[in-house]
Amino acid sequence: MICYISRRLYNEVAGNPLHRKALAMAIYLKDHNTPSVFKDWTYRDLARAAHLHPATVKRYLRALKDLHLVREEVISGHRCLLFKKFRRSKVRNRKNDLYHTPKSADIALSKIDKTSVNAIEKSLMSIFISEDTARKDYYRRLIQLSTNPTQRDSSKEVKRAKAVCRKRGLEEFKGGGLSYKGIAKGLHCGLNTVRRIIGLGETLGMFWVEKRELVLVKYIGGCNAKHALEFFKGEFPTAFATSNNIYQQPVLIFHSNQER
Repeated sequence: MICYISRRLYNEVAGNPLHRKALAMAIYLKDHNTPSVFKDWTYRDLARAAHLHPATVKRYLRALKDLHLVREEVISGHRCLLFKKFRRSKVRNRKNDLYHTPKSADIALSKIDKTSVNAIEKSLMSIFISEDTARKDYYRRLIQLSTNPTQRDSSKEVKRAKAVCRKRGLEEFKGGGLSYKGIAKGLHCGLNTVRRIIGLGETLGMFWVEKRELVLVKYIGGCNAKHALEFFKGEFPTAFATSNNIYQQPVLIFHSNQER
């Protein structure tokens, strides 16, 4: 069962719909075929295993080859398809000669929905939001330790936080939320898909969304608001119009479930 994937691999495929779907298929197939080797395989066999069309499987396999995640070999006269591991390789510790995987090198897949290839792909899209949230939480915590530590914080943590903040020039946390358009741009998908993956991420316990009210930008009578919307787009990029009103959609503030 696939429990982790390399963060580097995820960042490479997250914004590419074809590569993202191909990775989702690979995760599904590896979860249902423990040795990660398909012997005497055909596109029809893989399609049957992944519940996809053979032409779709062929296209996804081509993408996986571009990502160097699969290879074909002939072993003892048998045509075999081998899936490579998706985790970060272990590195040698210079202090004790042991091998380990860096803590931040992999992304856990414990919370994703693995019932189908499509469910995995949508879960991978939700991870995009949870990763952004975790990154902002990390920097917020670093800056808090560096500038305003509490008695509970150890001197070792504070010293390390100050060193990191000094090295990266971090003085105050300025991270905002994410807009629908920002998420759509990062994932190369539509706004309706963004709404679905936000709901999925909340259902799977990846994050929760802070509820924020719409901001009324301007009241325009006579059902002319939609015609006037273009004049407000420069100042309010996420604005939208009803018949008489122009509203600003605030950015979404996401929180990890640990903050509840």
